[in-house]
Amino acid sequence: STSASNVTINGKAGDFSGFLIDNVEYEISGADITLGDTDVDGLNTNDFAGLGAAVMVSGDSGKLTVTDSSFETTGVAKLPIFVDNGGSLLMKNSSLNAKGGTIYEGYMSTADQMEMVSPPWVLGLDGAVANARASNLMGNYSLGVYVDCDVEAYGWAGLSTDSGSMMHLVAVNTTIDVEKSGYGTYVIGGCTQD
Repeated sequence: STSASNVTINGKAGDFSGFLIDNVEYEISGADITLGDTDVDGLNTNDFAGLGAAVMVSGDSGKLTVTDSSFETTGVAKLPIFVDNGGSLLMKNSSLNAKGGTIYEGYMSTADQMEMVSPPWVLGLDGAVANARASNLMGNYSLGVYVDCDVEAYGWAGLSTDSGSMMHLVAVNTTIDVEKSGYGTYVIGGCTQD
C-alpha cells in the first residue's frame, strides 16, 4: 500500500503507534488518530525514538504527505508526529494536539535521551506540565513542512527539533499554541527554520 484515506485509529497503550513509514513514499488523507490516555506516564514512550508516536516517518527514502487529518495524543512524551533519519514530511490543512500527562513517580530531570520525558531543567521549563511535544524532527537531513496547520501542545513544544544536523523545519500559515510552560519552535544542530 502507498496510501491510506479516511482512517480512524484509537489506541490507549503508551507504546502503540498509528503509522510507521520507513524508507517508502506514503500519503495519508482524512485520518483521525487519537492515541494514549492520562495513564501514559512516560515509562513506555520515547519521543527521541518515536516510541508511541501517532505517525513516524524515517529514512532517506521516507517521504510522507499528510492532508486534512487530525492527530491527537494524551500522555507523557507521546508525540503526534516524529520525523527522523533523513525522512521528509509535508503536512497540509491538518492539526496536531499533544495533551501531555502526569510523569511517573520518581522521575528525575535528565538530558539523557534514553530516559528524558520532559525538557531538562536547564531550559527553564516546568517539567511537571511540560512533557509532550506536538512534533519532533531529528537525524541528518530530515525535513518537516507544515502548511495551513494548527499545532497545539499542553506543554514543552509545538514544532521541535533535536539531535541531528542539516535539518529543515518550515511552517507556512500555521498556528502554534503552547498552553502551559514551553516553546513554539526550537532549532538545534545546524537546523534551518523558515
